[in-house]
Amino acid sequence: MVKKVFLLLLLTGCVLSAYAQSARMQRVYMFGFAASLGDSVAFLTDVQTMDSAYVHYNGFLADRSMYSAQLQQAMATRTGKENMTCAVFFGTKKNQVEKKYLKLKHRYGRKNGVVVQALGLDQFRFLPVAYVEPTSEAKTTKEAK
Repeated sequence: MVKKVFLLLLLTGCVLSAYAQSARMQRVYMFGFAASLGDSVAFLTDVQTMDSAYVHYNGFLADRSMYSAQLQQAMATRTGKENMTCAVFFGTKKNQVEKKYLKLKHRYGRKNGVVVQALGLDQFRFLPVAYVEPTSEAKTTKEAK
């Protein structure tokens, strides 16, 4: 009887662990921010709608680094600076993301006389990132390191 309860708990833990690692596709609103410490110009993209973004159960955007890498590559092409710091801000409610956008624009624009330059949708647009579910093999190699 004890073994059956233990096996049931172990199986339940495995199922919940697999569910916790998965992400679901959902609509998110996002914008990007790019700045360089040695420059007086920072860049903000427009708020964009991504219909095919994946969000983890804990609310984090899956493959966030891929979206910021897209912005960093575009900024390197545009400005010639390959080491700009880029960040992506996102949310599931458009009005909350727009509030973040305005707050960041206002706060960063006042700081040290930085000019915040807007990048319209015609200048930069995030591309969807294909989400690949982590496999148990990949998890074990990460744990081994």
